[in-house]
Amino acid sequence: GRAEAPVTPWVEEVDEVPAWDQEFLNVDQEILFDLMLAANFFNIPRLLEILGKTVANMINGKTPEELAITFNLTMAEEKEDEDEGPRACARSSRRRPLRPGTYRSTKNF
Repeated sequence: GRAEAPVTPWVEEVDEVPAWDQEFLNVDQEILFDLMLAANFFNIPRLLEILGKTVANMINGKTPEELAITFNLTMAEEKEDEDEGPRACARSSRRRPLRPGTYRSTKNF
């Protein structure tokens, strides 16, 4: 079988984001998610934990509609209705299909 990934014992779970970290991470979402990618790439577990908790706090207690507004998402069906023409077909054929009622980012990647 496969070997289990080692657990880093010196990384503690983050229950509350410290005030200094909250102020430091008070940035726009693009920077916040870039920091998450960098923390993951450079294997900085404590920063990744704090960033994850920060995003979790942004999500906590919100309805799907509020999350769509917070994270600039649209309903997948609405997005497909807006996309028309050959370029849209080429883009959509590369994407994994979504279940009805799921969300897709409005950013073009």
